[in-house]
Amino acid sequence: HHLHGLRRRARQQDAKQTAGELSELLRRIAMARFGRAACAGLSGEPWLHWLEDRDPTGFRWQDKGRVLLDLPYAPPGLAADPKILHPLIDAALIWAVASKERKHV
Repeated sequence: HHLHGLRRRARQQDAKQTAGELSELLRRIAMARFGRAACAGLSGEPWLHWLEDRDPTGFRWQDKGRVLLDLPYAPPGLAADPKILHPLIDAALIWAVASKERKHV
């Protein structure tokens, strides 16, 4: 699973890279589960709102996920603690499993 690999790499790699990869993986999972039309055009706050609405655990994507909107576009050389992304990767793993199960309901 790509998210598990990202979780392992997140300890060593640049946080900006991790945030960008996580955003891309979330989008790919969302399109696979809900269809391209459901989420392909979403970005920024509406994208986080869409994720939060479909998260069965109630993870606060609009609050905690802001780093996914900002960090990939931060200026070069900006140091960010990779640990800030670990809760997001964990939430994404749970969301990916839950959304797969819900798709078949």
